[in-house]
Amino acid sequence: QKVREALLAMKLERTYTKDEILAKYLNTIYFGHGAYGVEAAAEAYWGIHASELNMIRSATLAGLISNPGLFDPIDHPADARIRRNYVLDRMAALGTITPERAAQLKFQDVRTHPSDGNLSFPAKLGYFLDYTKRDLIAKYGEAQVFGGGLKVTTGLDPRMQVAAEEAVAARLNTPGDPQAAVVAIDPATGEVRAMYGGSNWQKSQVNLATGDGGTGRQAGSAFKPFTLTAAMEDRVSLNSRWYGPGTITIQDPRCYTNGKPWTLSNASDEESGTFSLATATAYSVNTVFAQVASLVGPDAVAEVAHRMGIRSKLQPVCSITLGTQAVTPLEMTNGYATLAARGVRRWATPVHVVRDASGHVLDRTTSGRGKQVLATNDADLVTYALENVIRYGTGTAANIGRPTAGKTGTAQDYVDAWFCGYVPRLATCVWVGYPEGEIPLENVEGYSAVFGGTLPALIWHDFMLKATERMPVQDFTTPSFDGYTVGAPTPPPPPSPSPTEIPTPTPSPTPSPSPTPSPLPSPTESLPPSPTLLPTPSPS
Repeated sequence: QKVREALLAMKLERTYTKDEILAKYLNTIYFGHGAYGVEAAAEAYWGIHASELNMIRSATLAGLISNPGLFDPIDHPADARIRRNYVLDRMAALGTITPERAAQLKFQDVRTHPSDGNLSFPAKLGYFLDYTKRDLIAKYGEAQVFGGGLKVTTGLDPRMQVAAEEAVAARLNTPGDPQAAVVAIDPATGEVRAMYGGSNWQKSQVNLATGDGGTGRQAGSAFKPFTLTAAMEDRVSLNSRWYGPGTITIQDPRCYTNGKPWTLSNASDEESGTFSLATATAYSVNTVFAQVASLVGPDAVAEVAHRMGIRSKLQPVCSITLGTQAVTPLEMTNGYATLAARGVRRWATPVHVVRDASGHVLDRTTSGRGKQVLATNDADLVTYALENVIRYGTGTAANIGRPTAGKTGTAQDYVDAWFCGYVPRLATCVWVGYPEGEIPLENVEGYSAVFGGTLPALIWHDFMLKATERMPVQDFTTPSFDGYTVGAPTPPPPPSPSPTEIPTPTPSPTPSPSPTPSPLPSPTESLPPSPTLLPTPSPS
């Protein structure tokens, strides 16, 4: 991340002058109290234009940039004064003003005259508003967004937004707990219905849902549906039989790691044996999916993921099937929404309609927009397999009592945990992790280790239960299995005891006992463990 930032800084310096860079920065950053850009900040705090700011007010604004919530001159004037005075001292040290002038200004209190039109918003909503602002700037430019009088109606559903905030708060409520991100998208339009990007925008402007201000995270096995989709496009049968040993070495040169064949393992010895591809999906068998990635080719997996909604750069390496590359909750939700829409991709958008100052419609989101990027039956087959994840596989904690499809994901050493899933009318992804770095999710809310099937699945369950309560129960379309005849390149050995397989494409599998996981030796996913009792109460 630091290297990327350094390269970006060098590119900017070659393109713009320092004054131009500073102007762009001051015109877009957040100054607190709902004000983006110095013009909005001057209006918010003193009811004037930026050109009318005097030295002491300018120093006040400069001082609050590092933490707009803490140094807000309206809510925290004493703290704002400390920061303002620090700026004045630095100006004196640099010779911009004399020490005597600085001393004179420092004696003044911080005074504001807020504009009656100033907007404020709940701390958690700031992440969605920032996402909306960035989206509008990308489409219309800064000048029109901040000075063009645009009238914007978003697609945010207030009831779903509250449900997302409550779902996170109910499951992660102990000091020191990791953070979470939640994104919900309407597959029919691409509109973002809920976004939880962090607990307090005033304290941190890193949006965990979009990656803005930070970076993406490993999706673990939540990325396997993209491999499965590529397999469906190659006409691989969900009933094909695959041998998934506890450890496997892939000899495919495209899968070489450090010049040697790729060796990887499952979560535990219990997750080994012969599986149908559908059952291997439900139980998230790494050694089967490594073979599938080799069969279809890692380049095909990357291409399918980009086609479905992943925007991050992806390296076409075989480990892509285990979700080892950084992605964001927003783009993962976009990919799953494409499955929910039966192969139609509609790019995620925060807005429903945008009008200019005269009321003319500049843009409107409609259900007709979108691109058929997958064959409908291919998408339906993937959904069929992902339904089993929740029925009897690694995601049973996400069951909300209606047809649902989804996938768990856990990165290596438990540093990221995911659950992504959908009903026909709503797709949602949940990420849990520590924003400050790749820190193992251990001893959290009664769980010795957090898998995708534990806290992320429970947050998803709680959110979706409320988000769908006014939606009619709707079944997924039953896919056709005709023509999908490709099997594993190497016939499996004689059957050995393993989880119950799907004998035919039509009946629903019967739930079977979940094996207890052991520590992960590689990026993997396992059935969720039962909570280990800790001083904090176990989740219900």
